[in-house]
Amino acid sequence: HFAIGPGPIRRCEFRLGSRRGRCCIVRRGSAGQLLQQAAQRFAKYSGWAIVEPAHMELAEPSIQQAFDRCVAQGAGRIVVFPWFLSPGRHWTEDIPRLVQQAAAAHPGVEWLVTPPFGLHQGLLQAVQDRVDVSLRHFLSATPQPAPAETSNGIPIAPRLNSLH
Repeated sequence: HFAIGPGPIRRCEFRLGSRRGRCCIVRRGSAGQLLQQAAQRFAKYSGWAIVEPAHMELAEPSIQQAFDRCVAQGAGRIVVFPWFLSPGRHWTEDIPRLVQQAAAAHPGVEWLVTPPFGLHQGLLQAVQDRVDVSLRHFLSATPQPAPAETSNGIPIAPRLNSLH
């Protein structure tokens, strides 16, 4: 499921690897630096010229403000990524509606709302990395008897119930 507008988008305009568009990363709620940092890091990692953070509600910049910023910097097409773990009403209804409203002030600007993270392989790798780092930290900070087993070369303590 992808939401697109205002009309037919030719595949070549949103081709993989194209950096001609602008990206807007949207999350639901409160203010904070996480979304700004995520946008900055994604811009650096991806090579996209402009990556703007936006909040769906409760904080600024809003989707309208971020969309306007992208257009002010010359965007003719905008990709909106919902910073959500799973699909839901915000992705299928609310964000496309808010983006469509933002786009109404900019006739001719094409837009696309991508799926959220979901079960993307990269997210699964991130979970594994967090678990591995946490286990290494826990095991190095707690005196342990010789480990009974290992996971990917990382010792697993016989009693991990002391993590809490």
